[in-house]
Amino acid sequence: MCRISATVTSLAVLSLALASIAGCPVAGGDNGTGDGGGGTSASTIAGTWSGTLDCTRIERLGEQEGTPRPGTRDVTITFSSQFVPVGLPIWGFTQAFDQTTTKSGVGESETFEFGANFPTRVVTLVVTIAEASYSESGATVVMDLQYTATSGSLTQEGTGTMTIQAAVEGDSLTFSGVAQYDVTQTAGTIVLETGETISCTGTLTRQ
Repeated sequence: MCRISATVTSLAVLSLALASIAGCPVAGGDNGTGDGGGGTSASTIAGTWSGTLDCTRIERLGEQEGTPRPGTRDVTITFSSQFVPVGLPIWGFTQAFDQTTTKSGVGESETFEFGANFPTRVVTLVVTIAEASYSESGATVVMDLQYTATSGSLTQEGTGTMTIQAAVEGDSLTFSGVAQYDVTQTAGTIVLETGETISCTGTLTRQ
């Protein structure tokens, strides 16, 4: 079995190189938003919140981490009158778009299947709510992620977590979302052990 050792510059570039060796195309993609409907309350988390988060992406090849890459994400999230989120955002692995799950209860699961720019590339993301705590003043959610993608003879398989924390203060909502992935990329006898952490934080305002 052949393994590639190289300095991490971008997992997208590495995947493209790997796909080129395997004779198959790979698409890129990144970003998405969550949305939903619900009631509002000036003193609780119930209602719709929106804003822009500051994000940092750190990619990994083997044990070597790449340079942190800054970015932003526009997020809209709604909590019902029972303080339960209507839609939870999930940051996508470097080759996948962000998604929004409608699940909120522990043990609930949702499967997403989509293409990443090119129709030959199919991504499957299974999201399961592992932990959840909701109150009038905040929310904490941990989601388990199962990620797979195929493009010709290139396959990507891995697991991850998405952790969301939110705390309301008047008409502001302090929000953070951290996605962590460990993904094996394989093309024939070539294997890349890769990982990625996407951390986003910021303040959302009541709509």
